[in-house]
Amino acid sequence: MREGEASVLVAGENARRVNVRHFVNRRRFIQATSSAIAVGTISSAARVSAASGELRLNMSAGNFADAIISAFVKPFEAETGIKVTPVYQDINPAQVGLMVKTNSVTIDAVLVSQPSALSLAASDYLEKIDYSIHKQQE
Repeated sequence: MREGEASVLVAGENARRVNVRHFVNRRRFIQATSSAIAVGTISSAARVSAASGELRLNMSAGNFADAIISAFVKPFEAETGIKVTPVYQDINPAQVGLMVKTNSVTIDAVLVSQPSALSLAASDYLEKIDYSIHKQQE
């Protein structure tokens, strides 16, 4: 396997291992994680936090968290002046749903997989994003 490739196991009738080339740049990373980042608008609590100048971002620890912080959090803080407080705790979609149902949301954003984000959105646990306030170039 060469650099820039990942090995993926294809299950089922034609089970096999396939090498998949992947190129990750900032744009592709944003596209791939947009569902996870969109979960950042869990409830109107996010707007309250933004107004207070702080956002609480849930993520797991380690190299992935370090990469998210350096690639997105620090530039976001510099551009907006809003402080992002990382919450290093594994929170699953069921816990997010419970927080919303009980009106006790303690985080503003959580990083989850795209299927989890779609499930949370289908359950109406996520705040709708108002795209009209964003510039089309962004």
